[in-house]
Amino acid sequence: MMKAMTTFIILFSIDNVLVIFFPIQPVFGNYHIVPYLLLISIVVSVFYDEKNHAPWLALIFGLIYDTYSTNLLGIYAVLFPSLVILMKKYVVPVTPINFVSIFYVSTVSILAAEVIIYLLVMLIIPARALSITSTIDFIQHRLMITLMFNMSLLAVIYLPLVKFLKPKHEKKVKTIMMDNTAA
Repeated sequence: MMKAMTTFIILFSIDNVLVIFFPIQPVFGNYHIVPYLLLISIVVSVFYDEKNHAPWLALIFGLIYDTYSTNLLGIYAVLFPSLVILMKKYVVPVTPINFVSIFYVSTVSILAAEVIIYLLVMLIIPARALSITSTIDFIQHRLMITLMFNMSLLAVIYLPLVKFLKPKHEKKVKTIMMDNTAA
């Protein structure tokens, strides 16, 4: 759990550093990019979570993410654990643990987060919805570039992240030897 918390803290800090110090917006023009390194690390940790700490860590870091990133407290605090629970129940049991599957699950998670936040902003804050452009503009200027940016970040941090979050010991598989000799 401490390794996951340390990873989340480091990647949460890098998320904020990317937003504050790295000039994302001037480089990409009128595209709006949101780094989701914390969500990517949550997705990777779900695949390697043996003691079921991921939902609690997602809740804690969702609250922290809310306090620094949004005006509405609770969006990420509900979204991150919900994604973790859905992944633990439906995705992890049937998905092999490799780069392609984690890449796909991360993409779907970021896509779900962005669409849910867009819909909440459109429904909850109608005055803000007037300033937001159409759904096509959202897809072109925020969603697609955010997905591409975060998936390129995942390609860079995948190996160190997996090496750090992977448990040191492997699960031992019990095998039952059957004696087929007649007694």
